[in-house]
Amino acid sequence: MATQLKKEKGTAERPYKIAVLTGDGAGPAVTEVAISVLESVGSFADIHFDFQRLPYASDDDSSTVAPETIAACKAADAVLRGPQGKTRSDSAHDSLRAGLGLFAQLRPVTVTEQLVGQSPLRPDIVTGTDLLVVREVSSGALPYSPTPEEDDSDESASSVMSYDTAAVERIAQVALSAAALRSGRVTNVDKADAMKVSAFWRRKLHAYFKKAAKNRPEILLHDLYVDDFCREVVLRPRAFDVVVTSNLFGDLLCETVAALSGPQRLSPSAWFGEDVAVFGPADVYNLSAYPESTMDKTIRNSSLVANPVSTIRAAAMMLRYALAEPAAANIIQQSLARTMDVVSTNDAPAYAGMQAMLAGNAPLVDAAGFGEAMLSSLDVMYALEVVCAPEECGE
Repeated sequence: MATQLKKEKGTAERPYKIAVLTGDGAGPAVTEVAISVLESVGSFADIHFDFQRLPYASDDDSSTVAPETIAACKAADAVLRGPQGKTRSDSAHDSLRAGLGLFAQLRPVTVTEQLVGQSPLRPDIVTGTDLLVVREVSSGALPYSPTPEEDDSDESASSVMSYDTAAVERIAQVALSAAALRSGRVTNVDKADAMKVSAFWRRKLHAYFKKAAKNRPEILLHDLYVDDFCREVVLRPRAFDVVVTSNLFGDLLCETVAALSGPQRLSPSAWFGEDVAVFGPADVYNLSAYPESTMDKTIRNSSLVANPVSTIRAAAMMLRYALAEPAAANIIQQSLARTMDVVSTNDAPAYAGMQAMLAGNAPLVDAAGFGEAMLSSLDVMYALEVVCAPEECGE
């Protein structure tokens, strides 16, 4: 992860090379907002970027990433991507994942003061929730691929879920690195009591942590069965920090924990390969790339929207996890909270609180307007030299 980057990067002579896949629909608009925020923070913190805007999908097939784009992403220090495609069949994300060898996904869930009112849980339960799901995304039961033994029988069907030692150890390394940047607490979620593959997963995960964290008492690993975790994360979400799990379980749990902060699609995500990391909205495809608000309609309390918040948060994750710039990431996180206090957007008017918005207390802006408000908030923070500790505003 980021700790391996040489610190001479990010200078005027050697700027961070950022490959930007703007996507389609509202993707270009929200991605440009994130770039403007990064440029502002870079000017203040003397961090230099070289943004290379690239086509996400090939001209001939919206579900395929061009080889030239894959090569440019591999040569970059990090990749920032916008939403692309309306459905899985026309999304290029699977092609990007395969081309870059992405094997780990990071999904943060942070319930800030501005989002408490949107959560389905009581404020005393959900306030202060700040957890990170580390999901293995290259093996297990997903993505589905038919086995030679399968036929077209209508009488039965089966899917294979398998892991080898190498796959478990590399996701364990990502979880350990993430924990080192946070509290050190890691929860492994599996089904080791009923599935042989989960028992293997747990055994290999513990073996790796025992070896890699031998002299690091701050790193604590414990286990929960997936059914127990589903109950406990609803009853006491603040009890969890880093959660590591397999592909199939992670697919389900990421969406479950994302709902802790409410119905709006504000979640960022990161995907890691051996030598490259990709950052962007958690919604890699579906109608979130094509909000109705682009047709002069306002969406109220809808989960199918695109907005700049998830992309801005993804930019902060990029600074923290790929570029080893946690102070700059913290500035973005705090500025975003300040901005969400005073404005909401046409794409997601619940940013400033649905009740306040309906009462006319929160001005509505478009993505560009939200970006301008972010830049104004950053200017105030620069003038006052306001920063915050990672445990207060990091993710």
